[in-house]
Amino acid sequence: RADSGDDEFSKQAIHFYLYGYFEDFFLGQLKDLMERYFTAAKPKFDYMTLYPTSKQNGFNIHMDGLLKKLSALTGMPYRQILTRNRDIKSNHDLKTFEERKNNVAESIDVLEDVKGKRILVVDNTSTTGISLIEITNQLLAKGANTVVCLCLALSDKEKETDFDLNLSKKWDINEIITKFKSKKLSREER
Repeated sequence: RADSGDDEFSKQAIHFYLYGYFEDFFLGQLKDLMERYFTAAKPKFDYMTLYPTSKQNGFNIHMDGLLKKLSALTGMPYRQILTRNRDIKSNHDLKTFEERKNNVAESIDVLEDVKGKRILVVDNTSTTGISLIEITNQLLAKGANTVVCLCLALSDKEKETDFDLNLSKKWDINEIITKFKSKKLSREER
């Protein structure tokens, strides 16, 4: 949240999302990350897509521009295949896991056939991970082969659910997918 991000990185992430400042910094960081972990993946990812904002049919123009530039630099296609089908509340403002889960449930439409695809979903931040778990499960249910989520920043709101991905280590993307793959929830569990 803007009122809790006192460190320099958080301020940069917030200002990028709101105003587009520091785009070159995030573009450089993401390009390095993509080259180290994602463009060398076997098989390659079919494309990356942007996670929508909380508004119906909304997406952040700064994130969209960033992914277009990242696509041009890395060669990984960028296709916007996700859209919000209704307004939802900001997960930052909700207090319980259940409220967050119900808030995002069935609020995203997938605009293309994803059967057999390897998809990288990019979001600006993750507070609890519930939004990304929801879209991962939805894409897998629609036949996607692999879904990996990438965020510019993580909130400390649910710190106990974070994991430490040591970026100084040379990871194999397939190891990351296997190690951190979320359990697919049935419709009843969601």
